[in-house]
This record gives sequence, C-alpha cells and structure tokens, in this order.
Amino acid sequence: MRAQLDTVAIAQTYPAHQLIQPIPRSTAAPVPHDSRDGALSQQKDWQATLIADYTRTVARQAGRMRLRLAHEVLALTGHAIREQAIAIDMGARRASMVVDGVMFLLRGESLRIVRPCAWCGTGQFESAPIIGQSDLRDAFAGWQPFHPECEPADPPDDASW
Repeated sequence: MRAQLDTVAIAQTYPAHQLIQPIPRSTAAPVPHDSRDGALSQQKDWQATLIADYTRTVARQAGRMRLRLAHEVLALTGHAIREQAIAIDMGARRASMVVDGVMFLLRGESLRIVRPCAWCGTGQFESAPIIGQSDLRDAFAGWQPFHPECEPADPPDDASW
C-alpha cells in the first residue's frame, strides 16, 4: 500500500511532462556539431559504431551462409557454385540456390531441398535434412510432397482387381 501512495504522491507533485522525457528522433538533416560540446559528437559516434558493427556482422554471416551452402552443394552434386548465384534472406536466416532445376535451401544448420506439390505443381515443401548422398537420393527420387487436398487416396483394402 505504501508503494501505491508514493506513486500517487509523485504523480501529484510532478506533472507527467517532467517525469517522462521524450527521446529525440533522428532526422535526415545533419545535426550541427558544437565544438565546445563534444557530447553531441560522442552520441553520434557510438550510434555510427553500432551501425557499422551490425553491418559488418550481417555481411560476415551472409558470407558464411553462402560459403557453407556452396560447399555442401559441391560435396553432394559436384557442381561448383558462384557466390552471386546464392540468395540470402538474413531475416529468416536462410540461403538458397538452384542447381539443374533443384532448389537447395540452407536454413540455420540444416540443408534441404525444396520441391513443389507432386500433384498440382504449386507451393514449396522442404525435405527432411540432407546430411549425405543417401539423404539427397531419398529426397530427390523417393520423396513426393503433396498439399493435403492433393494427396492421392489410398485404395481400399478390399479392392478386387
């Protein structure tokens, strides 16, 4: 109860605009630098440093993803891949590319192939993780993805042919 009274007392003593200071928004116009006050310059310096670090980190992560996908596909297919042929989606943490009509997808640490529905040819379905040649063979030759409404019906057990 005491904490509630203190909050009420503070709210009655100080108007809201004195308690909550707005955070200044950055603008497109350059902020003037006052040589007498280095605080403004320091504020922009730490922000610029954070942005530069973030940009370098994202570029390194994208480069590692491209390199990993290129190495995996080379090991599995024998195709050397140009870096420019690999698309990166950093938001989803995935890299993808197409080799001879087959889409390879690296999502996190997992390599997969992506195929459309075997019945209607639309949609994108990801295979189980591909670790070696046998997984690639199974995903490429044995796996047939279907939308729920496209799945072929199982014949009845008592069908007489």
